[in-house]
Amino acid sequence: MGKITVIGIGPGSMEDMTPKAKKAIEAAEVVAGYTTYIDLIKPML
Repeated sequence: MGKITVIGIGPGSMEDMTPKAKKAIEAAEVVAGYTTYIDLIKPML
């Protein structure tokens, strides 16, 4: 069965993101969100 994970990626630095959130983003098949914030995490995708 699939899984949906919701992670807040609003204002803040990448260094403030928890390791669990980083791992979930890196493992995601699909990432959706506000274009500006998605652009900020592109190196993780």
